[in-house]
Amino acid sequence: MTKQGKNGQFVSVMFNDCYSRTQEFLREPPLPVYLYSVGEKTLSAGEVSEMGALKNSFAEIIWGVEGVGELTLFGDTFRIDPGDVFFYLPGEAHRHRALSEKWVTRWICFDGPLAEAYLLSYRYPRHQQNCRVPDDGVFEDFKASIADSDLAQIRRISGILCQILSGLCPDRSVPRHSSLLVKQCMELIQSRIADRNLDLNMVCDTLNVNRSTLTRLFKEKVGVSPGRYIRDRRLQAAQILLQGTNLPVGEIAGKCGFPELTSFIRFIRENLGCSPLTYRGKTQKKLRFDIEQNHTNLKKTDE
Repeated sequence: MTKQGKNGQFVSVMFNDCYSRTQEFLREPPLPVYLYSVGEKTLSAGEVSEMGALKNSFAEIIWGVEGVGELTLFGDTFRIDPGDVFFYLPGEAHRHRALSEKWVTRWICFDGPLAEAYLLSYRYPRHQQNCRVPDDGVFEDFKASIADSDLAQIRRISGILCQILSGLCPDRSVPRHSSLLVKQCMELIQSRIADRNLDLNMVCDTLNVNRSTLTRLFKEKVGVSPGRYIRDRRLQAAQILLQGTNLPVGEIAGKCGFPELTSFIRFIRENLGCSPLTYRGKTQKKLRFDIEQNHTNLKKTDE
């Protein structure tokens, strides 16, 4: 791969982190895909890297990690933000250019008898937005295992590759509109309010959306962050159960996603200024008073 410097000449690209398979291994039994290389690359503002048409048989998936850049393929240009993903098929020439001060990308290259067919079978668009970058542990695992010729390791890595390929975009046919994404987020939070593991990370993992993207869109549409929305929905559920039922406070805590009673009591004190039992007493007393007042008013009306 070459990179265009400030003087306009092309020089070799310096990768921050690049691990490639250095030897072929016995491919028996044959697997659909094999890891070819994995790495991370940083380009500075205006820097360009180009990959010419190759005879190599590997396909490539690239994720935007930090900053903004653009990819050019067959004369078409695509803007790549953090959380975006793009793929190339074997032998395709392409060009990268950094638009921000620093543009960081990660990639995985893979080959094998079904590499191209496997990727195309999902009918992914070349460029997808709001896709979660695989965890750091996945890349570290690939780096550590890429030179391993042990058959069990090769099978394991091939399986992980297949999982990554199958999960690039859950909504494979129709990109989600921002309003639909926010609606899905709100519905998910409401349905999982009793889940002690409910937080922003869980929501992003379930919806397969970038954390910063979801937070930005949610604030634009709802006016608060997803984390604040989760807190408000838990508080609302607690108020309804404390006021409208005689369930034990510990049981209400569990229904609102608090595994420990002490954390639930602290949460209620911080948001309502009193303990759960005190809040229950005040609200139920007020409710009885309102009912009595309505009954009295009805009697006066009848008279």
